[in-house]
Amino acid sequence: MKEIVYQSIPYTGINNSFDFIHATNEILEGRGIKLPLEGQSKTMPETRYEKGLEIQKAIFGEMIDKMYEESPENQIHIQKYLSANCFGDYYTRKGPNVKPWEFLTFPMILSLGCEPQLKGH
Repeated sequence: MKEIVYQSIPYTGINNSFDFIHATNEILEGRGIKLPLEGQSKTMPETRYEKGLEIQKAIFGEMIDKMYEESPENQIHIQKYLSANCFGDYYTRKGPNVKPWEFLTFPMILSLGCEPQLKGH
């Protein structure tokens, strides 16, 4: 449950996810699950970009290289952030593999109305 909430944060923002984080904690505690849960991250600040880019390329193939090549210099930081955060910080976590992450990501992107991103996912 917590992983699903965490996966929503890059798409909905922390402010929109806050109530769900607290509700999830209440449910878990109500079921006798001790919090905080064990950390699930498998990356470090130094490796999150590299690991995220690796996953992006495994999912989207050559499209990622093209995206990086065609990004204007003043916007490449956005591509690097997406690789590091959305993929490096979330898709690499212990638990679900890529297919469930994509299953969760698709409706989040759909709800935001980002049709071009839907085609890739």
